[in-house]
Amino acid sequence: MRFVLGRPRPGVEFYGWSLLYQLPTMQGVAFVDPHTDLTDLPAVYESPLEVIDLADFLAARGVVTRPLVVVTQTEDFTGGRAGSGHRYRPCPRLSRPGDLDWLA
Repeated sequence: MRFVLGRPRPGVEFYGWSLLYQLPTMQGVAFVDPHTDLTDLPAVYESPLEVIDLADFLAARGVVTRPLVVVTQTEDFTGGRAGSGHRYRPCPRLSRPGDLDWLA
């Protein structure tokens, strides 16, 4: 299995990558593991290589996967901008979230 992962469109901030998976016995449903500490986020991997390694590991066992990018939202920031407080990271490295209308 081969994935080409890159940074999303300029101006879009993201936490990292997640992995959607579907076990061989599942039909019409797939899962993303939850984050171990933050109940509002899925499991997030900061390195795309981690996602590729996990996808390869699961593919060898017959599990279908798709990488996902977990993007920030304006609501994640107090006051709607970085630097004024962030609900997931005490010292945010993220700038103001970009417009995601292009995804629709």
